[in-house]
Amino acid sequence: MTAKRSASAAPRFVRTAMLGLALCACSSPMLPDENVDGPSPEWSSPTQLFGDEIRLTVGDKLHAIGVTGGVTQHRSSADEGSTWSAPSPITGAGELPIYGPVAAAGSNVYVVTRVGGALHVQRSVDEGRSWSPRITLQGYNADNDDRVQMAAEGASVHIFVGRAGATPDGTFKIYYWRSLDAAQSFGSVQLLDESMSEPPSPGGIAVENGVVHVGYAAITDVGTLGHRARYLRSSDNGTTWSAPVNVSGPGSNPQIRPRPRALNGSVFVLWEEPLDHDRSRPYPNATRSEIRFNVSRDGGLSWQGPRDLTALPDVYVNHPEFAIGPDAQVHAIYRMSIDQATVATADALGYRLSSDLAATWESHEVAMDDPSQE
Repeated sequence: MTAKRSASAAPRFVRTAMLGLALCACSSPMLPDENVDGPSPEWSSPTQLFGDEIRLTVGDKLHAIGVTGGVTQHRSSADEGSTWSAPSPITGAGELPIYGPVAAAGSNVYVVTRVGGALHVQRSVDEGRSWSPRITLQGYNADNDDRVQMAAEGASVHIFVGRAGATPDGTFKIYYWRSLDAAQSFGSVQLLDESMSEPPSPGGIAVENGVVHVGYAAITDVGTLGHRARYLRSSDNGTTWSAPVNVSGPGSNPQIRPRPRALNGSVFVLWEEPLDHDRSRPYPNATRSEIRFNVSRDGGLSWQGPRDLTALPDVYVNHPEFAIGPDAQVHAIYRMSIDQATVATADALGYRLSSDLAATWESHEVAMDDPSQE
């Protein structure tokens, strides 16, 4: 399914994989506060693209990769999501891992799928019309707990993987692979963080001008307050990496799903923070949450400090995603659930817009109030 705001000025895409929804945002003004109880009339009706699952990415076109009848397929749009090409199977593709295993740069499109206990990469150099044979990512045994994120810039392709389960040796790691030839080959796996004592909560990866940014949440001491939102930075296109930095501060709540983005030297990390999580009870158990973020204005070298974005009465806000551009715009979207344990396809979607690189934000808006009924 797809929704988009009215087309004015220079629209850009707000991407999310949650609920199989892609959201397109543009520079139209936000509606006043009285509209927050229902969907804005500026949002169009959803369009169903696949039977199950969807992953989105933007290159020269908007690309959607999803599953229908067990077959992984590709579609593209050249008009900002208004119309779409017919679904076409990706020959040789397997199952789509969780989160964001797709990326694009120019006319190149990339996808990671899972086949036979391994993760494989395929690329299209003609905007999805044809696909290369699979390339296996070495040094990793795949399973159903893989969390895959990918980013591309020029001929560089970056893949970041965490998992909910332990590796065969009983430890928890963050894995990274890099290609410098548009996914024709990949270097050896790098282990970016091996200090975790419990499963990580992978967030995302972004790249701008050869600087690569990774966000994830990690527990380094069993029995502590929970996951801390961590950030890793590479200033040389993935050759070497900084030590992990805690960008979520010393707060008493766990932080999960930290998403990094970068624009013009500013780096943003957005995450979900359960407010009443009880580690003594079965997970998940929180009933209240908020979306928080942190900003760096020097490319990730220093951070301004955590800030609140959205907390709603009687709503568990979760699975945040966001995109940046054009100009100084930052678009944030999040699911609105009953509580942490009750997540349904009918959950509403909330949206907020900043026009000054996250210095200030427009009011919360409901972008979609019941996707299952559309």
